[in-house]
Amino acid sequence: LHDKCDKQRKLYKLYNEYKSNTPLQAEVKARFKSASQMAGQMKEIAKVGFPQRKRGITPKNAWHSANKECFRKTDEGIEIDFEKLQFSNGSLYPPEVTLTYDQESQTYTASYPEMPAESNCHPDDVVYVLLLDTEQLFTRLVPIGQRGEAGETVIEVSDLWSGAVMAYCFATSADGKTASRTLHLEIS
Repeated sequence: LHDKCDKQRKLYKLYNEYKSNTPLQAEVKARFKSASQMAGQMKEIAKVGFPQRKRGITPKNAWHSANKECFRKTDEGIEIDFEKLQFSNGSLYPPEVTLTYDQESQTYTASYPEMPAESNCHPDDVVYVLLLDTEQLFTRLVPIGQRGEAGETVIEVSDLWSGAVMAYCFATSADGKTASRTLHLEIS
């Protein structure tokens, strides 16, 4: 019994003393850590945007897998390519959304046309807009309407938001079982 404990302690010590020494290993670890931290913050959004997953894959893991290449290690730290982030994935047709920002009222207005029914585009699909504060990682996921109807939705954000905001849109089926891919929106 004593020999077994010594052997386990040595293995534990060897495992804990191992550090990634190559620059590539350090970069991969830093990217993975940053992506994992952000995935934790995005898990509620991922539940909506990644309804179809392989068995045993959580929404957080699906988000991490879809976005791990958006993280890059630089001399200053980790750089995130916010334009390429994906908050959903699936076979539905992506929605058409236009987003404008009114500085006076500090609100965003999402406009969307009525979309015709097609094989992967149904009138009762729910269209979402996601706002992401890129400095503080605040998020706001808003269902703005259904594809079968045109409309506008005004979105307000807290005064705590920095103003460095990125916007995205995607759609899910009415039952929430399928989704579209994410589209990055230009804010005008």
